[in-house]
Amino acid sequence: MKIEPIKGETIKASEKLVAKYLGDEVDPEIIESMVSGIAINVIHRDGDVIGVGTAQPMTRGYRRKFKKQLGVNLAPNTLWILDLVVDEAYRRRGIGWMLLEKIRRAYPDHALFAEVWLESEASSLGLFQHLGLKEIARVEGYWRDVYCPKCGAETCNCTAVIMYKIRG
Repeated sequence: MKIEPIKGETIKASEKLVAKYLGDEVDPEIIESMVSGIAINVIHRDGDVIGVGTAQPMTRGYRRKFKKQLGVNLAPNTLWILDLVVDEAYRRRGIGWMLLEKIRRAYPDHALFAEVWLESEASSLGLFQHLGLKEIARVEGYWRDVYCPKCGAETCNCTAVIMYKIRG
């Protein structure tokens, strides 16, 4: 196995893996993180993409949004972990940990921020906790006023656990 940046021929395979577990469409923020942040994947020895991790520094606008929505102040140097996906056949082998460590090492002086969807991503809670992220909020109906990409509902029923660690 090797960890490398998402680029060239691995972009489509990485998008396909993310879409398989997180929804039909790839979030535009994933594409943005490929440009402005870090986007990495794990390539199995047979050439298949079996894990994807994306993150990017959080903008001031998003920090303001989360302060208003959650009542928390996030550090100016907060790294937003956008996606962490490992193919089901390869889970519980340390691949998620490898992806998070690579992301964390790329931004060692950044706080870490993640949203974990209880309905579809609860298995990653322990991994984030092991890395030192703490739950700072639990929000039901997280997407409230917009179409929810997680549950596909006009009125979201998803519960998000918001996790944060001051320094990576």
